[in-house]
Amino acid sequence: MKHSRQLACVILCATALGAAEPATYRFHRTIDVLPGWCELEVPDDVFEAARPGLADVRISVAPGGEIPYAKSGVLPPSTLKIPLVDVERTPKVETTALADRGAAPGWADAIEIDVPDPEFIKPTTIEASLDRVTWAQIARGSIFATASGTRMTRLSFAPNDRRYWRLRFDDRNGAPIRATHVAVGQSGEKHDRRPLPLTLKEEADADLSVSTYAIALPHANLPVVEVRVRAEDAAFVRRARVFERVWFRDEVSRRLLGEGEIARTADGRERTSIALSEPTSKSLELDIERSTGLSLHGVTAEVVVESRLLRFYVPKGAVPELIYGSPAVRPPLYDITAALQQGRPSTFNRAKLGPVIDEGTSDPPVPEVARGGLIERAAWKTEQPIVLPPRGPIAYLDVETGSDALRDVRIVDRATRQVPYIVEAEPRHQRVALTFRSERAGDETVLYLASVERAQTIDALELDASSPEYFSREVSVVEQIADHRGKTAPRPLGAARWVRAAGERPVPLRVAISRPSGGELAVHIVDANNAPLVVSNIAAAVTLRRLNFVFAREDELRLLSGSDSALQPTYDLALIAERVLSSPAEPATLGPAHPVTAPPKSTPPWFWVFVFAAALILLLTLARTLKPAR
Repeated sequence: MKHSRQLACVILCATALGAAEPATYRFHRTIDVLPGWCELEVPDDVFEAARPGLADVRISVAPGGEIPYAKSGVLPPSTLKIPLVDVERTPKVETTALADRGAAPGWADAIEIDVPDPEFIKPTTIEASLDRVTWAQIARGSIFATASGTRMTRLSFAPNDRRYWRLRFDDRNGAPIRATHVAVGQSGEKHDRRPLPLTLKEEADADLSVSTYAIALPHANLPVVEVRVRAEDAAFVRRARVFERVWFRDEVSRRLLGEGEIARTADGRERTSIALSEPTSKSLELDIERSTGLSLHGVTAEVVVESRLLRFYVPKGAVPELIYGSPAVRPPLYDITAALQQGRPSTFNRAKLGPVIDEGTSDPPVPEVARGGLIERAAWKTEQPIVLPPRGPIAYLDVETGSDALRDVRIVDRATRQVPYIVEAEPRHQRVALTFRSERAGDETVLYLASVERAQTIDALELDASSPEYFSREVSVVEQIADHRGKTAPRPLGAARWVRAAGERPVPLRVAISRPSGGELAVHIVDANNAPLVVSNIAAAVTLRRLNFVFAREDELRLLSGSDSALQPTYDLALIAERVLSSPAEPATLGPAHPVTAPPKSTPPWFWVFVFAAALILLLTLARTLKPAR
């Protein structure tokens, strides 16, 4: 009791000295609680309305005072800082650093990395060891900071009590960062966790070797600590990764939140959990590798959300209020956190929040986006209607294109004004079933593909064989091109060797090919003296680029493509790209493509004046000529 009074005295002093910062907070909620030590569980809607990490959350009391609080299990960077030592760099490969937590480190389930660099995105792996000899990976994700001030440098993992942690920063796609310390929250308390079932939606694959699924969280900034993946297959072992999309250096990138191996053994044992660092948006993506070329069946998932508690001391007569929703206020740093590390009360009064008072409802979640300049429709070769989703205001469109820069693609409205869009940096991939006919030519089986639409976007062909049970064949893909003189020599596009051992599970063959130019495609399989290979399916792997845009319900939009004079577009939409990506987007689809027909040229009025004048002169001339002489 005496110790609690001392702590309360510390908090009362801090309350008297710490006035609330002169900032505007959009949301206000009364806190219903008895005086004394209290704890408040942060509800999900507060996470979404506040900034990542609850950076703008305050507990205020009239007139203009502020009550310090501690976030249970999350310590500020100034507490329990551990310096990084033995820093080693392999140029353009990786940087490694060691954190020594001491002889009795205790349990921890997260790490905050202190990086002074203002802008970076860095894939990071954390390994743990008892003796600095044997290491085991405990976390994998990406930390990042953007020029706009968004920063996420926290990685979560399963509770770990190892003394040594080794951090490995991937430098293959970026300059090294200057990580100096790590902050670790070591507490004996057990946080409540709750599963949150989710519906997965199949996406265009992020890579040809994975199946990609979209995960839509109910709120942004949720303290998600793991994802659990399940499948109907009797046995499997696959690598899985979870990403979120972020706006980084003027383009959309995928930030890795966590990576792990999911498995189900033949005797029924499962390992399906992947530890995640906390996301900042609602939209995540799950990639599951196709180790045998085939996708898992009946994939479902749920995320695990960890409770977050605010602990604080309420003086008698005080009426506290939770305020949040400020875009500029700095994260708070309170002495209460350090004080509670020396000891804490045995009990806390449970606090309840009142209804939300929103003082900024006039501000839309995504600002209205102005349309761009007019386009001369006749300068484009092809147009396609865009089928918009029933919900908005944000949609994405996966476009098949052979132009990596997308310079000759525009979205326009009914008035032919440009609709601004954001292009995602990484291409997507899709498999398109193809029809074919099979013929024998000597010791070869030749598969002629039917007319392949948009052949210029194909990156690879995938073939399935139903028989024989085992085989080894040379496979090549050629393109037959014809000109005014007739057929020319076939153009080789790609080749591979297809081997299936006896008793081996059937795996499709993927043949990477050069981009076709529009001729007839054929697949040659050399059977030699063996029975012909029976191919059951052929699919084309098509490259897609994703465009994100803002639309209105009454819009009628079209996609124009194929202009020889178009330059890469630049839109002001990039200024609010982070807000666009943090909002849920629905897929838009394309209607049939058709050539752009130039509108008939209207006859200028002066032309008719000229015709009328010419006719009048002709009539006068005729009249004078035919007039009888006197």
